[in-house]
Amino acid sequence: ICKLTNLIRLDVSKNSLRTIPAAIEKLTKLVYIDFSFNKLISLPNSIAQLTNLKTLLLIDNNIDKLPSQLGNMSSLVELNLYKNNLEDLPVSMHNLKEVEIVDLDYNPLGR
Repeated sequence: ICKLTNLIRLDVSKNSLRTIPAAIEKLTKLVYIDFSFNKLISLPNSIAQLTNLKTLLLIDNNIDKLPSQLGNMSSLVELNLYKNNLEDLPVSMHNLKEVEIVDLDYNPLGR
């Protein structure tokens, strides 16, 4: 990851990923990430350090919990969590002032 510090777009969808390395926080220039159609069950807390990120796609995974610091992602415009296992959301999501699109369809929210 250290050699990718200038990366602005990361698409690792459809790769059967089970985890995301905590070192993702070093990719501070990222504005777009697509982790869709993998086998993720959670996100590392360090992902919240990506304050330039505008798009985070996590479609069709098994994520059951989001980092409590998610609200630190101050530039986030789109957050797509369609078809995961979320039962609740972190309170910090209220801090996402730039967000325009949030897709939470097909999650067991509120159960």
